[in-house]
Amino acid sequence: MDNFFDVNFTMLRMSGIWIPDTSSQPIIKLLYLLYNTLWICYSCLFFCPSELVYFANTVTYVPDLVKNVNMGMTHFLANIKVCLWFYHRKEIMAIIETLGIYGRRYESYGDFDTDKIVQNAKRFKDIFSVLFLNFAMFTSISSCLICFLNVITAEIPPGEEIDMKLPYFSYVPFNYKASKVAFSIAIWYQFFPVFNYAYIIVGFDTLYTAILGYVSAQLDIIQGAFETIRPRCMVRLGLKLSQNILRDPPTLMDEMHKEMNKVVNHLQVLLDICRRLEEIFTNVILAQVMISLIVFCTCIFLVSNLPMMSLNFAAEMIYMIAIECQLLIYCVFGNKVTVSSGNISSSIYNGDWYSTSTSFKRSMLITMSRMQKPIYFTIGKFTPLTLSTFLTISRASYSFFAVLKNSDFSN
Repeated sequence: MDNFFDVNFTMLRMSGIWIPDTSSQPIIKLLYLLYNTLWICYSCLFFCPSELVYFANTVTYVPDLVKNVNMGMTHFLANIKVCLWFYHRKEIMAIIETLGIYGRRYESYGDFDTDKIVQNAKRFKDIFSVLFLNFAMFTSISSCLICFLNVITAEIPPGEEIDMKLPYFSYVPFNYKASKVAFSIAIWYQFFPVFNYAYIIVGFDTLYTAILGYVSAQLDIIQGAFETIRPRCMVRLGLKLSQNILRDPPTLMDEMHKEMNKVVNHLQVLLDICRRLEEIFTNVILAQVMISLIVFCTCIFLVSNLPMMSLNFAAEMIYMIAIECQLLIYCVFGNKVTVSSGNISSSIYNGDWYSTSTSFKRSMLITMSRMQKPIYFTIGKFTPLTLSTFLTISRASYSFFAVLKNSDFSN
């Protein structure tokens, strides 16, 4: 596994849903238990239900109801992701361990370098993970900071309550309108669980996409392994044969059969991992896509009703970009697996197989036939998780917004 998932594991540790290894010291386990209990109780068990309960207070004003539903649904789905993580945590970690074992089984040859492939995949994955985290953090920071600056600079006559809205809609267990101090405390009371939700959502989502990125990298490694089977086996045996040879010697044929079996076994492990990942995550991805579609549509609606140069407009734009980024990373890494798996058949054919045995060629044909259909991760078994799907969902969101904007309901 090396350090491929270090960024994603750090996010999970920060979010309060990480469970340390059994080999960790008792004091470390105790500290994690206290930290996890604090954030899960505060964010998941108290703040999110208080958002959902507050729906009744916003039904009379559409923009407030839309914003409340947006954040409430997003955080409710995050709670589902937390439950999914704890329920499947051991299996997910076992998948990660398996990928680490199989990641670097082949010696380098020419342009084929397994370490370089993995490092490039890690760099690409980390860029998306950190970018998504920044947008998620800016969403909570911008809304709370704008509200805090507004209340600090507002002129409130003595004895009057503050007639301002908090950055989010939720139950607050004290009279936050009594003074600027109370209102400021209420802002930070909302900020910390929302900020923690940013780590929960990004940590869970990017861990899944990181696994897809690692699977894609190993599919690329398998492509290189198939293409270089013969020259790698020759180097391993210390053979130097003419390029025009019609039939390989028996020792090279035996070694190539062993290497072919090793690569095919690696491919089978990846296919099994993809099948299990699909079973674990497909339904939560469906829920995420449906909520993202609604949230993105309603975000456009809210933005269209705000002055373009206002701070609230900037805050809503950041939130909208974060939602799009969340959906984009799912589709980008799902698409990478599909593309990488679709190239395996041609990689097998591009290998130096002309002088190999009939049984080796038969194994090639079987594997090529098997990989004629690429690997697809799906959204609830309905549609593949690809870039074309992302574009379709984005267009559908804008279409829904157009209907909402032109309806009597939006007025």
